Amino acid sequence: MYFATNIEEIQNAMEANAPRPIKDVLLETYPDCTIDHNNRAHAPYDGYECPYTGKLFRAGEYMPFEFSEDQVIMKGGSPSRALWVYCEGEIYSLEGTKAQIRSGAEIAKKQTAIFDASANHVGEVKKRQDFTLRLLAIFTDAGIYGLEYTHLMRDEENNPVVYKGTKKLSCKEGEFINITATVKSHWVSKYDGRKGTYINRPKVK
Repeated sequence: MYFATNIEEIQNAMEANAPRPIKDVLLETYPDCTIDHNNRAHAPYDGYECPYTGKLFRAGEYMPFEFSEDQVIMKGGSPSRALWVYCEGEIYSLEGTKAQIRSGAEIAKKQTAIFDASANHVGEVKKRQDFTLRLLAIFTDAGIYGLEYTHLMRDEENNPVVYKGTKKLSCKEGEFINITATVKSHWVSKYDGRKGTYINRPKVK
């Protein structure tokens, strides 16, 4: 989950890396070649030099071409993934190819760092208190005592709060929840100095 300060910048980065029709990519690769109905490029004349391999081809020969699912629109559509972004109170699921997600995530990471620059700790360590939190995401892992659920949340000032335990909170992603919990600890990231809070023994009010 990323936190956007400008959702359009992320969307534009993903759009710039959208896959294109195979024919368009072939013509960009081999502008002098003929493209048949099966989307294969043919050398335009005898002695045509391949710009990548340097090999010479006779007129009509198939030209070598390698592409990935991220470059071209595959038959039946390119595989789709999702980038989850929080912006101005809304959670967005931005779908795209692997390359699109990668380009969007690069922008989103920078925006998240700006978003969290003013984040702070909440509550007093070892003290039990009330919280109003928005659930952003839940991750499930196998722990020693069975399934463990990591809840990524934010308070009303968007300060990070995390609960990890065998209890899954009864709340949908994107919704606010009122709980009573004990502040387990505060953390400061050694990578970028961002702050957050761990809680335990949450009880839904």
